[in-house]
Amino acid sequence: MPCLCPGILTNDPGLRPIVYAALTNLITTATNPAPVAAFAGNFLPLLFNQFCDQSTNENERGRCLATIEAFASITNKPDLVVFQQTVFGRLKDGIAQSATTTDAQTHKKLVAAQQILMELGSTLAAQSGDVSTLYHGYKEFMMVSTRPVVPRCSAVRGAPT
Repeated sequence: MPCLCPGILTNDPGLRPIVYAALTNLITTATNPAPVAAFAGNFLPLLFNQFCDQSTNENERGRCLATIEAFASITNKPDLVVFQQTVFGRLKDGIAQSATTTDAQTHKKLVAAQQILMELGSTLAAQSGDVSTLYHGYKEFMMVSTRPVVPRCSAVRGAPT
């Protein structure tokens, strides 16, 4: 199963909902989730990438998040905290990038990506119990996502360069 799913998740978008449903069902109905939890380290990064892909539609993103939440519920807490910190590290990088952009369209795309990462981080925090990282991530995100984007003077027509 671990050998098949990565290819299906990345190369066959039509089968993703089926894979999400199968994985979620496997996790939630397993009497002993330990054998499935052993593969969380393989699946979670793939699921994170699918979830964060901005071309993913909202319905599919919801199914993917449900699968991530199912895996998070059976992943040991130290590993889950590492995944959560990785997500918030990517969020912090995106915040730094959007803080320096002067293009409104680019800023909008970066904020949309950050919103997706916040949703993912919130889901992981709910399972790991690490609310401190979540709080600091939200705080930084709100400071950048709500700031107005002001073009540089040289970008304004007629302004001296």
